[in-house]
Amino acid sequence: LTINNSFFDDNQATVNVSGLSSLGGAISMIGLDFDNGTPYENVPARITNTVFVNNTAGLWGGAILNVYYPDAEFTNCTFYNNTDGSGNSIVHAGALPSTPATTYKNSIIWDDVAILEGDLGGGFVFGPSKMSFQNSDVMGSGGSSAWNVAFVKSVMGGAITTTDFVDNGGNIDADPLFDGAGLNPHMITAASPCANAGDNSLVPIGISKDIIGNSRVVGGVVDMGAYESSFVPPVCDPNPCGGATPVCFEDATPDGYTCYPDYSIGWCVIQYPKTFEGAVGDKVDIYGRVWIDGLTNTTVDATDVHPLVKAQFGGAPAGTPVENWASDALVNADPNMAGGADWDNNDEYMVLQHEMKNIGEFDYAFRFSADAGKTWTVCDTEGNMPYHTDKLGYAAVNECMENADCTDPAKPLCSADTYSCVNNAVFFSEYIEGSGTGNKVLEIYNGSTSAVNLSAYTLS
Repeated sequence: LTINNSFFDDNQATVNVSGLSSLGGAISMIGLDFDNGTPYENVPARITNTVFVNNTAGLWGGAILNVYYPDAEFTNCTFYNNTDGSGNSIVHAGALPSTPATTYKNSIIWDDVAILEGDLGGGFVFGPSKMSFQNSDVMGSGGSSAWNVAFVKSVMGGAITTTDFVDNGGNIDADPLFDGAGLNPHMITAASPCANAGDNSLVPIGISKDIIGNSRVVGGVVDMGAYESSFVPPVCDPNPCGGATPVCFEDATPDGYTCYPDYSIGWCVIQYPKTFEGAVGDKVDIYGRVWIDGLTNTTVDATDVHPLVKAQFGGAPAGTPVENWASDALVNADPNMAGGADWDNNDEYMVLQHEMKNIGEFDYAFRFSADAGKTWTVCDTEGNMPYHTDKLGYAAVNECMENADCTDPAKPLCSADTYSCVNNAVFFSEYIEGSGTGNKVLEIYNGSTSAVNLSAYTLS
């Protein structure tokens, strides 16, 4: 069995093997004749540059079920989000003493691995299994530095007697940092610990490309998994700069980098608005200013764009420590090139039409970097250095601010008390009856935030 450069994606096991169904969502590898117990011989399996994702099996082995298979090697394969009835991706059920261990090399196994051993009844008895791992990212294993065979689970839930889960070196246990987007979401990013972490000697002879036709080795060392990332070691590591210009910035110059002085944030502030109140879905323009000696004071009352200067705006529910704000709550701010008569030596950055997506009370802030995003300085509304937590920007985002914000016909009015959409905020507040015929007055109170057209109302 030879499989190269293949995708097993979203398969569901329906195969029936000797009375057992739902085995191996992608591949069932059966190494013996169940009827007489005779092992198969001379049937090596070599699976390379192959992705197993989103496969399922109702019983055993979301991706792979290996039953006494005599000779199997998985090289530069990726396993992710495969599951069976017990949540496992790879299930091994027995190995003959005379056969080698199934090997996983240069692979990413970000899935659960399990074994099936013991007497299942009905004549099915499975002995110990054998597996080895080398230069692979194995979830829960601890990696070669802290190898712990407890990452292998028992399908039957009992104690595991198998001890042949061999660490052959070079293994890691770290989030592979899949790209998560595009046509190949399980390609690793440049920041992945799997990049350049394989072993070139383990790549099978004749394999020069990855699963999508890119060179199998980029940057000198093969990556773990089915894809080879385009990662190339950065030119600034190690840092070639020093002296008065110690900051290295990668760019498109002939050398690939430029050396700059070590700038720092001298002052910054949330310029406008300091506070904001509106309805969910409202959009607001937000501005922040920064002073960096040697950069922002190159010109006066204008923004001096520089590759080392970065600006971001973000927020979190009120009271959340700034260091705990989620990174995806921050958006990049753009330089305001319009200029201003009161800017002096400060530069202004802005986020235009920022949408308030959630109801609640929020703190917000700008942050600036003078070293291309390596370090950041958070700014408050008063320009304190460092910032004061009680001087961050404040936003109150309500369900509504006026009746027009309420689009549900069952709740058409915006309550002036709660700024939430209600079914009615108009009621009789006072009744006055004087002497004489028809001398009666009703006072109608509008408890909404906007004028209400009473032409559609009926008095009864």
